[in-house]
Amino acid sequence: MSLFEDNFSVDLSKWIVVSESWGIVDGQLKVYARNGPALIKTYVGDTWTNYSVEMLIAILGETYREVGFAFRMLDNNNYYRLVAGTEGAGQDQIRRIYLHKVVNGVITEISPYLNVEYACPLTLKVEVLDEAEGTRINVYVNGMLRYSWLDEAKTFTAGRAGIITDQYAAVNIDNFFVRLLAPPGAHFLSVNTTPITNVPFTIGGENMKTPWTGSLSEGTYAVIMPYEVQAADGIYRFVQWEDGSTELTRTIGLLADMTITATYEYVAPPPKPCFVATACYGSPITKELNVLRRFRDRCLPNEVVYTYYKVGVYLAQFMEGRKRIKRYVREVLNLFIKLYKGVME
Repeated sequence: MSLFEDNFSVDLSKWIVVSESWGIVDGQLKVYARNGPALIKTYVGDTWTNYSVEMLIAILGETYREVGFAFRMLDNNNYYRLVAGTEGAGQDQIRRIYLHKVVNGVITEISPYLNVEYACPLTLKVEVLDEAEGTRINVYVNGMLRYSWLDEAKTFTAGRAGIITDQYAAVNIDNFFVRLLAPPGAHFLSVNTTPITNVPFTIGGENMKTPWTGSLSEGTYAVIMPYEVQAADGIYRFVQWEDGSTELTRTIGLLADMTITATYEYVAPPPKPCFVATACYGSPITKELNVLRRFRDRCLPNEVVYTYYKVGVYLAQFMEGRKRIKRYVREVLNLFIKLYKGVME
């Protein structure tokens, strides 16, 4: 489940620049650090706890360069950080991964640096997840788990994510993602409906509305959908689940992240009189009304028909006894019927 994402195609409105200058060039994030480390953080995320951060990095040049994440940022001086760096040049160049925590601005090394062979650009990812014994941090380089560490002190319990570089930064950054992680022993279940949303349902006895996503412990759950739903444009009726089953109650064995979708279909209202046209022609069974009904059923969206039946009766009442208005509306309808039959029939 995505909490935040940016492919740097527009601007930096999703970010707060903490230090130095940042900008977007050719769809990538660039930093112009001159006087010290550069830091930028997400505009939201103070309450983020269990999540992963991932981005694509290109470290440019052969001199010392360093770029990575700040995560679970309590503030600008308190957070975990993961950085990838290069040192040296040519055959002597060393590529390393560092995991630190920053407390009151003081950097503490969590792990000895990891010598990692990687080519640029590389995908760097970190997972931070609370466990019973502490805060688990997993480090991935190009999709491979390279390091795992448990912070038994749970130094930082929640906070935003950010990007940090050294003052000699010459890097390009792209495809930044923050995704929610389920707690250990739990998975995400998403319940959707189509083509409508905001459909009430129950799961485990709790009342919810679609679209819904929740973190649940492994186990068996009953999802119960309503047979009919009153939407803004009329009534919709349950058809089936995405697996083809047609029972309103869906029993889920949740052993991994899962998405289920219930399909509903619009229920056409029973034929009703065309209030305005009936008032004009004086009868609900004239040939002109039959043409207008065909136009309604073939061409008008459900929302328009639903609205017409709500207001049409009042328009018909207004026309009652007003012969001049009836005659004018009837002439307009006759012209429309002639044009419609000429084009469509």
